[in-house]
Amino acid sequence: MRMIYTPQDWYWVVAQETNRLYSSRAIGYVPLDDAAYSAWRARGNDATHIVSEAELQDVLATQYPAGWPAA
Repeated sequence: MRMIYTPQDWYWVVAQETNRLYSSRAIGYVPLDDAAYSAWRARGNDATHIVSEAELQDVLATQYPAGWPAA
């Protein structure tokens, strides 16, 4: 069963990254074999592809500001 999009617990493939994903839950990048990501995928979810970190930062700024690391 696919989850409803929740910006506080979501994963994104940023640009052309192939070895890691951005996790709003972890507030940073995680490896593809991250246990929380694997469990999230097992619930029927897929990471969202996004063009750039800047675009992801814009998304999180409006939907879940705590999901981006403080400068």
